[in-house]
Amino acid sequence: MKVRVPTKPFVQNPWSIQLEVVEGCNYSCWFCGIHSIRSKSTPGVGWNDFREMPVELVKEMFKETRTWLPGGVRVELDNHGEPTLHKRFPDVVAAIRRDPKAHIQLQTNGSQIEEWKVFEELVTEWFARGLNLLAINAYKRWWGKPHEEHKTRYDMFMAYAKQYAKKHPNIHRVVDHYYDNPDHLSIYRRYPTKLQQIFVLDDLGEVNAKKRTESGRPVSKDINNEAGNSPEKPLQNLLGQEPITEPLQKKCTRPFRELNMGYNGVVPVCCYDWSTQIPVGKFPDQSLQTIWESTQLNAIRELLYRKNRNMTPCSVCSYNGGWRQGLIKAPGLKASDEELQHVLADHLKTMRGYVFPTAPVEVAGTVIPIQSLRIKKRE
Repeated sequence: MKVRVPTKPFVQNPWSIQLEVVEGCNYSCWFCGIHSIRSKSTPGVGWNDFREMPVELVKEMFKETRTWLPGGVRVELDNHGEPTLHKRFPDVVAAIRRDPKAHIQLQTNGSQIEEWKVFEELVTEWFARGLNLLAINAYKRWWGKPHEEHKTRYDMFMAYAKQYAKKHPNIHRVVDHYYDNPDHLSIYRRYPTKLQQIFVLDDLGEVNAKKRTESGRPVSKDINNEAGNSPEKPLQNLLGQEPITEPLQKKCTRPFRELNMGYNGVVPVCCYDWSTQIPVGKFPDQSLQTIWESTQLNAIRELLYRKNRNMTPCSVCSYNGGWRQGLIKAPGLKASDEELQHVLADHLKTMRGYVFPTAPVEVAGTVIPIQSLRIKKRE
């Protein structure tokens, strides 16, 4: 089914590009959607199966952004895995830096930099290759042997970051994201590329569970069910979040603002689409700009702008939609909700092979079946 598409650009360029440098993680945090694609029972993959994005794919991507997004773009490395497990991670950063105006941010669990000498060596190389912002998530569980001189990983990484900044004047500032941040600086901003910064974040789960204990609020604003991919029981028991039984009637800003890229070039609808239940395109079979401006992605945007989340994984997502909802604009597709859902369903039939094997795909209650899919795992 075809719908009328405006002839002029009908969506702003992406504010952020999020890369799945590695699919898979060496941690299994209770609030994370990784559990939906990694478990002992997951067909074709195991918990320690790490799939890496080819460096050449990254080079092609940021060759295009130089002309498509000449004003620059924020690039976040963390989608669906631990980026620093990539065997050529410094080369990945260098490949992104082919776009001189890209703001490159790494979010890491810090598992590869728990020893000071390794921390200094690797962090120095990452910044030298072009990194702008290093965000260290100091999860409670130690990856290596606990340090006697540091009570927690948070204490350790704060000490490391301050020590590093003293020795390396290129570091503009060190930010204690949760506890000592009077200027309310955020890792979710785009900063000038001339700045190099280190943010340290205490364990997200611990921080949010503590917030609930202190405030009595049943819902955390920082943790949601990631489109139904996070484990239900911990969210219920620790944060008081109940499963979504009916789609929320809310807009969502994510497909309007961020372009996500899987390790294999497949573009899911957003970062919460862990199982790629809505694959909107595949790079480099299509250009980034073609995917971003595609009819199928704009059909999704139009539905979400109309507060219609009746499609997987949006239908079970508890995300409140983002605080910039008043700034987004409708793509302007002249079609009914039913017609837009038909467009999306027809598209998904051609892309079903890129969906994680165990994930259901539905649009308006209609299941999109696995058609002639003979492989047990994705390419």
